[in-house]
Amino acid sequence: MRTNGIFARRRAGVLIAPLLSSVLLLSGCLSSSGDGSSDEMPPPALPGEVGGVLLDVQNPQTLQYDSFNDQLVVGAVGDWGESDEVAGGVQVISWDGPDFETAVLFRDHDDNMKHGATSAIQVVAKDRAYLVGYHGWGDNALYAFDPRDGAFDEENNEPRVIAGISGKDITDIALSPEGNLWVAIADGEDPRIEIVDPIDDVNVTETIRGFELNPNHIAFTSEHAVVSTVAPDFSSGAHTLVDLGTFNIQQKNLDPDGSDLAVRASGSDGRFFRLERSNMEAVAAYGVDAPGSAILRKDLPSDAETNNPNPQDLVFVGAERNYLLFMNEDRHWRVDASADTPSHFLLDSGALDLERYRVAGEPAKAHAGVQVDDMLFISLQRWYWDDEHSISYADSYVAVFDVSEGGGEVELDTGLASSGSDE
Repeated sequence: MRTNGIFARRRAGVLIAPLLSSVLLLSGCLSSSGDGSSDEMPPPALPGEVGGVLLDVQNPQTLQYDSFNDQLVVGAVGDWGESDEVAGGVQVISWDGPDFETAVLFRDHDDNMKHGATSAIQVVAKDRAYLVGYHGWGDNALYAFDPRDGAFDEENNEPRVIAGISGKDITDIALSPEGNLWVAIADGEDPRIEIVDPIDDVNVTETIRGFELNPNHIAFTSEHAVVSTVAPDFSSGAHTLVDLGTFNIQQKNLDPDGSDLAVRASGSDGRFFRLERSNMEAVAAYGVDAPGSAILRKDLPSDAETNNPNPQDLVFVGAERNYLLFMNEDRHWRVDASADTPSHFLLDSGALDLERYRVAGEPAKAHAGVQVDDMLFISLQRWYWDDEHSISYADSYVAVFDVSEGGGEVELDTGLASSGSDE
């Protein structure tokens, strides 16, 4: 059985009546220039004004292009279930040329929702996406929902747990080139990745063991998985190379360093990148032929305000149009992902300017980026420190840039920078 999410649409700041039918929500409105719709883009944002999509959920953790339904999917965790005042959940964004619409599929704290806080999502088919529900530290479960209407798979009036994966410390989920869902599980005694086939997700189909550190982030080249790993006490980290054909670990504990690491892969060329945070503050490029030796390592400059740029994502668009996003900076880099030396990696240190989204004197906390055609979407968490121990959450946004020309990046006005509603 499936339980239905309740959602409402916004078009250019207007709240449209709540809908209960995915057909009514999606018919004719989820298309991009990639499938023959208008190539016209929204106008540039006015100087000094924001042009992005104001989200009705807060603190986004996942930003993903759903190519099956031609929409952007945002998964937000709120304040990790601490209160009902900071709304987590799933929201979608669609467009047809310059016309943008958005809809909330569900909020985590709605009365009929029992999946916990939305800490990660992965779309795998037109009618299927997976969600990691956060129920507490180290207590997560894997669920499934329909990305068209937010309806969950249900069993005994509860969201159905997928493949028995519940009560685990799920650190990442990712869709492999073969179409399988990889689920990284941190476990001091049995660190592993469990693989689920979306066609039949009642059971785990394969388990990858042999990690000495906990798997943390997963990225794929055409023939390998690259997994960043972290010690259970967070004292150190490294990365591991897994063969996609055999599921065997080929090499592990590569290039050890601090624990706050993430990995990104650029595709079929076998090159992957490590984003090094928390006082390491660097980006390193590797190749699968010599995965333990960095091709280059670009140190990130610190500034007087943060001393901690904190690289969050590396988005691969095309030749000399790749973008490095930072948590603690207003301006974000355009880089050459094919560079072989640090001096050739950085092309423009101010390609994407998000200063207008600052809140309480802090940068907007850019978290993730997704490229669709000539547009780059960037999720902005916009939380800030009240004091050394307390965080507040402002409204989150997705900013949109025209990146059709490297060096000519322009923020676009989606018409959805304010809600126009009383929600």
